[in-house]
Amino acid sequence: MRWASPRFIDRRGRYTTLPGASYRNQWWVTHNAHGSYMARGVDGQGIYIDPKADMVIARYASHPVAGNDPVTLLAYMTLAKDLMAGG
Repeated sequence: MRWASPRFIDRRGRYTTLPGASYRNQWWVTHNAHGSYMARGVDGQGIYIDPKADMVIARYASHPVAGNDPVTLLAYMTLAKDLMAGG
């Protein structure tokens, strides 16, 4: 499957916690320099895949209120950069 496919719904600029992202079938594509993509659940659960950093994160969560945590994505991207830098 080609992640940059035009079959993805272009959500760039329309979803404040995922600026620049595209969406299809429960997968969000970040379009960042690492080619990262993710699946996110409303209660905090998620899968984050960063091919360039060779990193996969699975997060199990059960937040009391449905929503998405904007801090988590930044933490994942920071971790990927640190791993690539040999940290």
